[in-house]
Amino acid sequence: MQTPEKQPTSDPFEVPDVSDLDLAFPTRYKELLPPAEDITEEEWHGQTIYCKAAEGLFFGGGALTDYGIRVKTQVDPTKVYRYLRATLGDLGPKHEHKIGGVGHMLARWCEPIP
Repeated sequence: MQTPEKQPTSDPFEVPDVSDLDLAFPTRYKELLPPAEDITEEEWHGQTIYCKAAEGLFFGGGALTDYGIRVKTQVDPTKVYRYLRATLGDLGPKHEHKIGGVGHMLARWCEPIP
């Protein structure tokens, strides 16, 4: 018996749940990152402010605000930070998919700091 595929959410502010196990052993990138075909060319090449934040966090750590963005008020910041730890720490995806995918999702959940 096949299990039904998870339907994408229509709520752009919904952040996937990430368990403590996902944080300890980050291996769910196929579920957490958007499909490669949903990532724009600009995101794939890390050229958006959100991708630059993802890449900065990947290589140097810090906070989103260090990279000029913040979590929108409608979004749970704890869930965003857990998502970042689980996706950026996952060794499975290609680097472009990881940074582009995380940037793609950050664009939904974050905004530039004025």
